[in-house]
Amino acid sequence: MNEKEPKKKHLSTSSKVALVIIAIYLVIAVPLVCCVDAFSVYWFFFGFFAVFCPIAFCYWYIRVYKDRCPYQQLDEIKLISAAITNIIMFWLFDLLYMAIFNDWLICKFVFGVLSIIVIFINLAKVFVKEGNATAFFLALELVIGLGLTIYLIYIIPIDSLRTIVTAIVAAVYGGLLTLSGVAWTIHRSDKLKKEEEIQKAKPIFTFEMQCDGNADMTGKKVCLSDEEPNDFAFRCFVLFENSNHSVFSIEGIYHDNKWCKMGGNKVVLPHGKVYVDFRFNELDDVYMKIVDGLQNDYYYKMRVLLVDHNPYVQEYLHTVNDLQEICKQTLIEGGIVKEEQNGCVGQK
Repeated sequence: MNEKEPKKKHLSTSSKVALVIIAIYLVIAVPLVCCVDAFSVYWFFFGFFAVFCPIAFCYWYIRVYKDRCPYQQLDEIKLISAAITNIIMFWLFDLLYMAIFNDWLICKFVFGVLSIIVIFINLAKVFVKEGNATAFFLALELVIGLGLTIYLIYIIPIDSLRTIVTAIVAAVYGGLLTLSGVAWTIHRSDKLKKEEEIQKAKPIFTFEMQCDGNADMTGKKVCLSDEEPNDFAFRCFVLFENSNHSVFSIEGIYHDNKWCKMGGNKVVLPHGKVYVDFRFNELDDVYMKIVDGLQNDYYYKMRVLLVDHNPYVQEYLHTVNDLQEICKQTLIEGGIVKEEQNGCVGQK
């Protein structure tokens, strides 16, 4: 019995270029370390980190971004900007390392202060807006920033100046911690308020099966699909009744592998009722899209049931006997809904 051999994963072009760059550096640097006394091991690691860290970080950043957002379109400008910012931060750390092993006092303070500024700018961005950084990396950056601050204070050669700088830094850090706490509280309250507004605007409604497709629609609100009746053999007829929770609109019905827009009385007011009438050919994969007052979209899978046959127009009458909410991401993975920039808005 022949077993199928596992597929070999081939390296991408970017991975091959990165390996070539690292190999070239090793070919040049290793002989220098062995033969040139001035080129010490410290310089070897300085150059290696300067070359390797940006490559490794860019590769890791892109992989993580794609894994977290596999169905979203990548914003290349933001991705490149974030990568360049973090590469500069790594280079500052590398230059600080160079200044430390060469014992260059002024360079220690210059690169150290710049590194601290970059670290706290990154932390401030996370507090001001939603960030993708994990708790581990936030804690790591905070520890590095505090460690660098303590180190730079420690190497100040004048005792009186060290005392003054320590007092100033303690006051500044205390103020920053207070402001960070206030900013985090405001950000958290705004986020909770937004989530509460979304929950208040989320549609809560029910449906009523319609076993008689020839009901009198005079004076009643009807929502019709925008499609040619002669192209479909089946007809579905159902009544939706809204609660007093919110207002919503019926934007589309998915059937026969396409979305059909809805017309007529598609807006359902609180305590309102609307009849939905659409035609189709395939019973499977029938979905409905609803949009609330905050323009958040919700999707529902409808199960239709045959109830009658009209021999005069050769029409099979159906109604809805089950309605289940479904996450937008599931429909995106199934190719039913296209991904948008705002992602799975309104969906948990």
